[in-house]
Amino acid sequence: MKIAVIGATGASGKAIIDQVIRKGWSVIAVARRPDAIEIEDPRCEKRKIDFSDPISVEKALQGADVVVSALGQGGLKASAQPTTLYSESARALIQAMKKLQIKRLLVLSSGGTDFDEKSPWFYRALLRPYLINNYLDMVKMETSLEESQDLEWTVVRPTYLLDGPSRDYLVKDRRMGGGSFKIHRVDVADFVVREIEQKAWVRGYPTLGYP
Repeated sequence: MKIAVIGATGASGKAIIDQVIRKGWSVIAVARRPDAIEIEDPRCEKRKIDFSDPISVEKALQGADVVVSALGQGGLKASAQPTTLYSESARALIQAMKKLQIKRLLVLSSGGTDFDEKSPWFYRALLRPYLINNYLDMVKMETSLEESQDLEWTVVRPTYLLDGPSRDYLVKDRRMGGGSFKIHRVDVADFVVREIEQKAWVRGYPTLGYP
């Protein structure tokens, strides 16, 4: 199996690529600046992508069996700014995958896209309003996927992303509804690899966090 991972220079993308390689699969590591991809492995091919160029997107995905989008704004401050990264990339991926006849797409969104009344008060009152621009564009991304007829998509919604060791984690439908509202990137990557194999959440919204 060959997995295209978009956002290969980001922390989540790196974690996913690491687990894909550990699984024994081949990986296409995709980024706007492939020279910045730090992974060196014979099973990892590096490719450039420009979402404004349909040909570039098609070339980046050529030969992939599954596409994983782990795009991110890059830090808390950047994530508060207005963006079209998620919605524009989703439209470009849907178009390219249809042309290439690739069916399976997993995208990283956020547990913050749906309001969860059981999330911590400081998140509801302060952090979610601060990040609302990010969430609004993620909702547009999710809507584009819902409207696509051919794709077998999964919207993976991590809660607050952190680095740390693997732990037992919860998978809930759309909202956590309790728990710690945190998840380590290694466990997001673990879920992504499991979902590629099991296809338990096709056209679903698994939300990840700790008990």
